[in-house]
Amino acid sequence: MTSIRLDGASLAFSGKIKGYTKSSLQQHLQAQGARVSPKPHAGLDLFLVGDRSAYKKVDAARALGLTLIEGDALYTLIEAGEVELEEAPVRPLDALIADARAVFDGAPSREAWEAICALADECDDAHIDDFVAYLTPQLDA
Repeated sequence: MTSIRLDGASLAFSGKIKGYTKSSLQQHLQAQGARVSPKPHAGLDLFLVGDRSAYKKVDAARALGLTLIEGDALYTLIEAGEVELEEAPVRPLDALIADARAVFDGAPSREAWEAICALADECDDAHIDDFVAYLTPQLDA
């Protein structure tokens, strides 16, 4: 179990977070003791992933090895200032599709296929049919 706290954390965020504008979220996070950056970079602790996050920022955060917080854990962290994570959070379907879209933007290759397979492995059972429904026409093309 991992405890994540806003107080003293350095972070960036992307996407829509229900109940907040970009400015109000930044102010709220700073009031809880977090240092907020406009984009992911080395030296940050966390990356908050809201709805319709920019996949390039999410990819950059993942590549930097930042802890990604999304879904219910995101809202708990924002409201309570801390959250306990038992395991890696389940990635929302829209985040998986955004990552797949980024892979499909590149040339077909073995690496691209492996990346798509890895995304499918991350998808939870409740959303796998929807994810495959998105992938099928992309793969056919």
